Amino acid sequence: MPKIQLDIASCEECPHLNKKNPCSSDGWDRMIDWFCDKTGQKIAGAVEWHDNISIPPWCPLLSNDERKKTINTIIEEKKISLNACKKHKEKLSNDIAAREQEIERLNQEIEELSKKVGDK
Repeated sequence: MPKIQLDIASCEECPHLNKKNPCSSDGWDRMIDWFCDKTGQKIAGAVEWHDNISIPPWCPLLSNDERKKTINTIIEEKKISLNACKKHKEKLSNDIAAREQEIERLNQEIEELSKKVGDK
């Protein structure tokens, strides 16, 4: 049996894509759920016209090399996201420490003022 190779950049170009339009309370929104008819799996939910949906690594049409590239891309994106979260956490921790120092300073100031008022 001959094999057919598809060169596609998105599931939107795939013949196995099945789009389902769930109900929306907003008549202007048109978010579509994408499913793969070949596997029955959900590709993405609430896809809007401007979304750029990557081909999932489980796609049965991907070659092993493409699957590895896709998985590696996802891993790199997750690492970038994780690093951003770590930096944000560090910044928040520093902010909290600075605010705790400020609270301590203000408490000392209040204590000194209370003593002055009590002495009079």
